[in-house]
Amino acid sequence: MNTIYLENEQLAIETLDYGATLTRLWVPDSDGKRVNVVIGMKYPEGYRRNIYYTGATCGRVAGRLDAKGFNLNNERFTFDTKASAVLHGGKEGFSFKTWEIIDRSKTRVTYALISEHMDEGFPGRLETTVTYELQGSDLVITYEAQTDRPTLVNLTNHSYFNLNGGGSILDHELQLHASHFLEKDKSMLATGELVPVADTPFDFSKNRVIRTKEDFNGIDDFLLLVPDRQAAAVLKSQRTGIRMEVHTDQPGIVIFTPQNMQGYDFENPNLANMPAICFETQVHPNAPAYDHFPDISLQPGQVYRQATRFRFSH
Repeated sequence: MNTIYLENEQLAIETLDYGATLTRLWVPDSDGKRVNVVIGMKYPEGYRRNIYYTGATCGRVAGRLDAKGFNLNNERFTFDTKASAVLHGGKEGFSFKTWEIIDRSKTRVTYALISEHMDEGFPGRLETTVTYELQGSDLVITYEAQTDRPTLVNLTNHSYFNLNGGGSILDHELQLHASHFLEKDKSMLATGELVPVADTPFDFSKNRVIRTKEDFNGIDDFLLLVPDRQAAAVLKSQRTGIRMEVHTDQPGIVIFTPQNMQGYDFENPNLANMPAICFETQVHPNAPAYDHFPDISLQPGQVYRQATRFRFSH
């Protein structure tokens, strides 16, 4: 496993070729002290059994797909699994592959991966790149992919943020510019029904400290973003003064706040109840199952592109 360190005058990150993973992200607090604001393993080998997908690139299709399969260009594709859902691209998805470093500078690194035809049940030979770049006080993650036959693509990053550097995110302020959440069945699969967030546990339309929302018991859900928003989400720690905006060109975002993160040797100290929050920018999970969801198919000759920007300030 190979790690890459990038820095500029405002930020510094460390990435890993295994899973094209973001392992550390240092941001200055209001006093100028560097804080690592993402959850990461102490040692690279810890990512090999990374059931939390900590910091990893998820693909070919992020989120949950119906394990019974999908139709694409009048052809049926099925998955070889007894599970009810295929999560984040399958058992050996992009998060568990070693990517090639094809370009790097002091502030940018690009990873590349070739996923062969029928890898994890998906058709087409898919060529994918993920670029991490520091731009002033922003971390920008850019994805591109091309295929030689029709396939599905819906990529995201699975970093867990804690702007205190450890402990819990329950004392963080959160605002989500979302209008609806996606209903799920007992298997955590999307039912196709979008429900307004107003007066639900998912309603963070107004900035608030997370723990003060009485019906909040954690989130692991897709939220449909408001069009023409300034940011998809805003997170802030009063303790460190660090403020993070999440900007994306995708229609939605999966927000995930695990109850705990146990069983791993994490670098971050004193992880507590609700230790972190994920912002997984993407198209609707289980999109091929519903005609009214956006199309996540990629055709030969097309280029899949998406970008997510994490902007830091005080």
